[in-house]
Amino acid sequence: MAEGGRGVGLNSTVSPHSERLTPKLSEAELRALSEGGGQEPLDAALDGLGGNTQLLEDYVFLEDVLSESAADAVERLAKTEAGWKLNEKWFLSKHDVVWARQTLGKRQSGKNIAELAILRNIGKQLIEEKYNAVVGTRLEIKATKMVAGQAVGVHNDSPDGARGRTEGYRLLYYPNREYIDSDGGHLFFYGSDAGPIIGGVRPVFNSGVLMRLSDRSYHAVSRVTGGARYTVAVLYWGYPILFDDRSKRAVVAQCLRKIIASKCEEVKYGTTTIADHRYHTYRLLVEWGAPLDVCLAGLMRPVPEVPVGAGQAIDLLSNEIAALVGPYVVQLIGGLNAGTSINDDRLDKDMKLVRLAAMLEQAEEEQAIARACRFIEDIGSFNGEIGRRIEIEVSRLRAEVVQVGD
Repeated sequence: MAEGGRGVGLNSTVSPHSERLTPKLSEAELRALSEGGGQEPLDAALDGLGGNTQLLEDYVFLEDVLSESAADAVERLAKTEAGWKLNEKWFLSKHDVVWARQTLGKRQSGKNIAELAILRNIGKQLIEEKYNAVVGTRLEIKATKMVAGQAVGVHNDSPDGARGRTEGYRLLYYPNREYIDSDGGHLFFYGSDAGPIIGGVRPVFNSGVLMRLSDRSYHAVSRVTGGARYTVAVLYWGYPILFDDRSKRAVVAQCLRKIIASKCEEVKYGTTTIADHRYHTYRLLVEWGAPLDVCLAGLMRPVPEVPVGAGQAIDLLSNEIAALVGPYVVQLIGGLNAGTSINDDRLDKDMKLVRLAAMLEQAEEEQAIARACRFIEDIGSFNGEIGRRIEIEVSRLRAEVVQVGD
């Protein structure tokens, strides 16, 4: 969980419906749920409801997620779980258990049933379709149980800047067949850590929410007042493509799948993996406004500091890769692989830009940032918008180092 949050003690007062409850809460239901509970800040936040439709694009609301038999199996799994561990912090109280985990190629599986695999695949497909991303092999499936008196305060679980240490996407699935509104435990979405509320769901049976996590994905769970509230959370580490143009998206997606297939996610590099390092080098180049060819070179660049082996098996200069990325990217990769300057101004400048992005991507201490700055001095500053954005990144990194030190 991200640090920070404020308690939510919302009392549910909406009467149970005789017909099946819908997962997504309407504006009227959100207002009704806040009445009579002494929730002045929450009620005030509702005055801004409806003005943040763009923020709701981070969430996909799902009904009838699984077949009836599969939903029954997941419900039984949750209700018969005996390994719950209390997770209590100053802004949350709940019980958790990990059902499956895969990281660095190693699989830990406590619950290996077909229904969880189905759920995982549904989320993966939706993420790639809805969020313009490629999902990797790293994964975690965990369950949560909340009982009367427990709640989760407003927080955002932000992966921004975490460079692969936090998942970027999450599928929340609810196996709560007997749920009624008076049980509480509604999931609310906020425009910021102080509101306004922009949406919410009730955790009804066989429904779910797909979430794209970011520094703006603030959410909370209101206090549970009755029954047991179960959630199955599937956590995904994905790679946003960052380009909207169809042809560019296709090339980047294929490159990402090559990196995943070559097991780059299974080799540690610094505090993350080779795959994360390559991806976030690419991300920086995209954010700086570099041309696609330069961004692709950052994505597919060799990592000479790591011994050739697992995760390095991808042949960056194969005919297949050459046909995919084009001759200029192949030239860039070849030059980066050689590690020397080239007597071609454009090529040499682009190679140095990729090297700088790779250095800053790994810079977590002042010494590493200073080394990158000396590299900039040695090669000459970048002009225009790219230079300005590089300066912003250096400032951001230095502020982050100071914050960690404090």
